[in-house]
Amino acid sequence: MITPGYWLRAIAPDIDENGCADFSKLEEMGAINALAQRTFDPRQYLWPIPTKEILINKNLEPQNPGY
Repeated sequence: MITPGYWLRAIAPDIDENGCADFSKLEEMGAINALAQRTFDPRQYLWPIPTKEILINKNLEPQNPGY
């Protein structure tokens, strides 16, 4: 179903300093619906440091927290 008044209207999300789109304003005005909320474990924001890099640089910590 097409909402009256939104047909072919150019609506674009705001882009933050990291290049990520913020769709919250579009959701508030009813232009889109959120289907799911994603959450991530803090561990998922860091990748493990490769063993080879740890062996090359002795100043590195043994591993990122959680790995």
